[in-house]
Amino acid sequence: MPKLIQELRADLSQHSLVREFVTLPSHSNRFNHGDTMRFEYYNNAHDDLPSKIAMLENIGYIRDVGTGNHPIWRMSEEFVQLITQG
Repeated sequence: MPKLIQELRADLSQHSLVREFVTLPSHSNRFNHGDTMRFEYYNNAHDDLPSKIAMLENIGYIRDVGTGNHPIWRMSEEFVQLITQG
């Protein structure tokens, strides 16, 4: 999943303290983040994004911390270090 990792790396280089993201079907969808900054990644920009997210969750690099109908993914510090140092 090089394209997704590259996008995560670029986002983290701009906002190094952000640890959460959401996935949305397309850029036309909106997500209310409230006061929390989160990255957004789109299914129509990444082939088979749900499967990639499932793999990252299975490995333990991300976990769902959402409380509503839409998952909010929190990255582990180990994952952030792998992305930013790799």
